[in-house]
Amino acid sequence: MKKSLKTLIIVLISVLILSFVIVGTGIFIFFKFINNYKSIDYYEFENDKVIAITKVVGKRNISSMSVKKDKNITTKIYKYTNVKNTKSDIDNYIQELKKDNYINTMDIDLSRDNGNVELATYSVDKNKVIIIDISYNINSYTITIKKGNGSIQSFE
Repeated sequence: MKKSLKTLIIVLISVLILSFVIVGTGIFIFFKFINNYKSIDYYEFENDKVIAITKVVGKRNISSMSVKKDKNITTKIYKYTNVKNTKSDIDNYIQELKKDNYINTMDIDLSRDNGNVELATYSVDKNKVIIIDISYNINSYTITIKKGNGSIQSFE
């Protein structure tokens, strides 16, 4: 009888531990892979702060973010997926960037389901510019921000 009580206790403890592992794994997966809806205020580049699209339009699903540094050019890439109103988000973001002295470096036509938008401004660092390229489709967009030496030619 004592042996079967010991076995029962061991089985119950094992089931309890297994339950905690399964629940913990589920919570980890939710926060790591499913719950990527975030809102950040700025994309930061050394001495510059670029207003983030999520400060303008609210939380969006960031599927990936990467940073590259080549010679004198720093590039940050933010990919947003599962977006319901892509063109509206981008239009609102463009209007906010223009208030912050960004200018068009190409024709902006948001009537298409897929496209690219590019704006630029001068950095607070001498002889450097910040270029924002937004490529979009019907339910996602990628914002690529580059900072490096250069000048700006307006499309307008």
